[in-house]
Amino acid sequence: MTRLKTVGLAALAFAALASQAWAQSKELNVIGHAVHQRAMGSGEANLTNPWQSATGTKVNWITFDIPALYERLMREASLGETTIDVAFLLNSQANENVFNLLEPLDELQKANPIEDMDDVFPGMVEAMKHDGKLYAIPFRHTPSGLHYNEEYFKERGIAGPPKTVEEMFEYAKKLTYTRADGTKVAGLIFTGNHPANIVDIARAWDGDFLTLKYELAMTRPPMIKAITALKGLFDAGAYPKNFMTLKSDDIDTWMQTGRAAMAVSTISKSKNYNDPKNSQFPGKLKVVNLPISAELAGKYQVAPAKVEFWSMVIPKNSKNKALAWDFIRHVMAKDSILKSALNGNGSVRSSVYERQEYSSQVPWAEVEQKVLKVARVPVPPLAKAPEAIDIFLEGYQAAILGMKSPQAAMDEVASRVKPLLPK
Repeated sequence: MTRLKTVGLAALAFAALASQAWAQSKELNVIGHAVHQRAMGSGEANLTNPWQSATGTKVNWITFDIPALYERLMREASLGETTIDVAFLLNSQANENVFNLLEPLDELQKANPIEDMDDVFPGMVEAMKHDGKLYAIPFRHTPSGLHYNEEYFKERGIAGPPKTVEEMFEYAKKLTYTRADGTKVAGLIFTGNHPANIVDIARAWDGDFLTLKYELAMTRPPMIKAITALKGLFDAGAYPKNFMTLKSDDIDTWMQTGRAAMAVSTISKSKNYNDPKNSQFPGKLKVVNLPISAELAGKYQVAPAKVEFWSMVIPKNSKNKALAWDFIRHVMAKDSILKSALNGNGSVRSSVYERQEYSSQVPWAEVEQKVLKVARVPVPPLAKAPEAIDIFLEGYQAAILGMKSPQAAMDEVASRVKPLLPK
């Protein structure tokens, strides 16, 4: 009996060890960009360590550049089954076809909710809904702001940044000049190869290209006012003649070298613009919120500029949906979002901006928080977004160059974009 009892206890002990080993062998596969992995931290400071220990799960990261990441997600999500459990998706890559390959998250949120979801900025959450269902959880953002050269403002006798968009256009004309050293300065610049910054300007009047309900907003007064004002700048020489070809890198270079006085660009680029290694004006390139129009001063504190962002999604064909959701819950907890923000991630939670340890390290924290409370995406999730964007840019260019009136140009854009929208 003693021998049998000993053998039995040994068997139970072996089974327990085997069970523990199996639990510790669980794995979660995450695909994203290297910036997402860096935001989680490394070594002992990795913010997912407590979750990995508590669940007995090893997190495996697979990182790609942006195009390859999207291609891998689409390929995996189209299979009968995938080993990918969590993936990162740009809002500009989301559309009705992509959503059909992803797991709706409402039931998971209802059963096992993310901490204080109301603390996550609403414009990003709403953009990731389709047919009333939530498909993605925002994680990292890049909202727009207005950068300006403080030295140039002083040279032209301007006391401070514009308080209204009307002032911004007035300042842009005054700031278009040739400096004593021969530098020709443009008053206002932004990217011309995408509607995002054009929409930013229209947002000063609460305008849009397309709404989240796919309404053709480009024909409405706010967008027409924005394009009319920008044509006025172009005619006055305060908006570059090569506006159609300006890309993000060009905007950076123009601000750092002093070729422009003001730029609509990502708020966090303030760090790059003031980098002594790359900038001729370190410490003098300031960033503020895009100002609202005088007529909407009572409705908004700042213009509801655009926000672009990364979200976490779960493929519909994933085998580990509950585990994947639990990982997302942990990453989205307030303490985790604070840690990722301290690692350089754009915080999707408003409460993080109230934390002294964060705001003391990020000079533009207040600017970001203000706009993120009202920011929304420049283009809604749309399968035929590339075609719609090209059509919009054609119409915009025709209006700025005086080939058509702003209203006529946008009316034509609307007629051509309408067939591209979901039915």
